[in-house]
Amino acid sequence: MELQDPFCDEGIYRQVFYESDKFIVVYNIHPILPGHSLIISKRHVLQMTELNEEEFIDFAKVLKTVIPKLLKVYGADSYNLSVNSGEKSGAKVFHFHMHIVPRGRVKNFLEGNSEFYETLEEEKSIFKSDSNDIERNLQLLRKAFKYSQKRK
Repeated sequence: MELQDPFCDEGIYRQVFYESDKFIVVYNIHPILPGHSLIISKRHVLQMTELNEEEFIDFAKVLKTVIPKLLKVYGADSYNLSVNSGEKSGAKVFHFHMHIVPRGRVKNFLEGNSEFYETLEEEKSIFKSDSNDIERNLQLLRKAFKYSQKRK
C-alpha cells in the first residue's frame, strides 16, 4: 500500500504562512521547538537534487526571506536547517522539504555537532505544544509575514 503524501494534499494550505511561486512555508504540526517550520516544494519531488534551476533559485529566495523573520518573531539569534532525504535518513514524508528551527529561546546549541541530536532531544522534552499552541503560532506567523490564505 502506497502512503499518501500529506504535502501534495490541498489540506496542507491550512498551515501556510508564506508562499512563493514554487514553495510554501508551514508551521510544523509536530514542532520540536517554538517556530519549527517547513519549506515545502509545490511540485512533488523526493530530493533537493531534483529541483530544477528555477525552483532552486526560488528556494534560495524563500530561505533568505523566511529565516530572518522567523528569528525576529521568536527572539532567536541562531537556527538549524535540516533535510532528511530517503528512508535511511529518517525521512517520514517522501516529498522534498526543509526544516527550519529557530534557536536561542530554550538553551543555546552546545559546541560541536556531535552533540546536536542529544541536545535537540533534551530541548524537545522541555517544549510541549498542543493544537491551540500550533494555531497561535500559525496566526502569529501569518501576521508577521502579512500572509492571507489564497486557498481554503
